[in-house]
Amino acid sequence: MEFTEKDANTLDRMLDILIYHQYILVRHVKNDPYFKNLEWEKRSLEFVRLMYFFELFGCAQCSIPTTGLSRSLIRVNTYTPTFKENGGFLNEFHKMVKKNKLDAKLREKEINDARLSKWKVKTFWPLFAIAIVGTILSIYNFILNQRASKDEEQLELRIEQMESELSRLRTLISDQKNQGPSSFPSSLSDTLNLSSTDTLN
Repeated sequence: MEFTEKDANTLDRMLDILIYHQYILVRHVKNDPYFKNLEWEKRSLEFVRLMYFFELFGCAQCSIPTTGLSRSLIRVNTYTPTFKENGGFLNEFHKMVKKNKLDAKLREKEINDARLSKWKVKTFWPLFAIAIVGTILSIYNFILNQRASKDEEQLELRIEQMESELSRLRTLISDQKNQGPSSFPSSLSDTLNLSSTDTLN
């Protein structure tokens, strides 16, 4: 059943009448602005509808006779004055509005969390596979880089050895030039043999 601010204001006026008279019948509210323009039968039905809220909040005892709605009665109970002091129906209405807003936010949060969870479930395995492939590729690249650096070191060693052999050849050739033309070897193979024997020594 819907509980509006208009209902809360009407119920607070009825609460004032209830506290004053200690009970309320339909005839007590006939001059209330809410009930004033209603026909007697509709007024009785609306009175019974509003009795439900007195019963719901526990601030009065309500009784509906089986013979006629016009004899419906609302009586004061021990909680009625305390309920009025705590703000009455309007206060309860504002509490309900705040609670409904909070519930709507929580519901929206739960919906968003559910969507996010579904997204996480759907994307977990593809992302996991991509991560594994990335890890394997990085390990592969690391190994290739290590091999390449070893190959470069070996190549640098060969180049250094060849440069040292070339420098020995140059010194040998320059030494032989200084000694004269008769001391030149007869062929290049003799020179290479000399340099290889120098290397062995």
